[in-house]
Amino acid sequence: MLITPRHRQRYQQYYAAPDRCVVRPHAWQPVVDQLVVTLGAASVLDYGCGVAGNLARYAGYPVQQYDPGVPAFRQRPEPADLVVCVHVLEHVARWCLNAVLQDMRALTLRAIYCVVSCRPSTKMLPDDTPWHTIVEAPGWWNAQMHTVWAPATFWDPPGLAPFTEYRSVWAFPAEEST
Repeated sequence: MLITPRHRQRYQQYYAAPDRCVVRPHAWQPVVDQLVVTLGAASVLDYGCGVAGNLARYAGYPVQQYDPGVPAFRQRPEPADLVVCVHVLEHVARWCLNAVLQDMRALTLRAIYCVVSCRPSTKMLPDDTPWHTIVEAPGWWNAQMHTVWAPATFWDPPGLAPFTEYRSVWAFPAEEST
């Protein structure tokens, strides 16, 4: 299960408020743009795009949008060369995390770019549950990713800015791509 019915309902209630949909350039757009060029990615998937869909809105290339918590983006996407998952995994119900990681793996043809917040959020969902469902250290997140992404290699392309949250790029050699 990728999202529980209760979790889906919480997020739909949260995004129903008019001030929840902030339309602005995606903060990680320059990194994603660099990865698209470096990888020669012909397809990009924003996994957990949210209601605003900011990556697709401002990218200079087509981006599939997928978010099981947002009715407009709930349709199953096609696998993509580059899967982008930014500030999504900390919102997943802990008991759904492995299924989500496996699903992301199945949709990734060449590489995934993942950013996860490792600290609590001050935001709360409408039922007063924390905005960040999973708050763990970067090493914990790396171990979770490794269980699904091995034998892919952790790759930190040159020129990317230093990060304060868990950030990873897992890439597959051409002969191991699915």
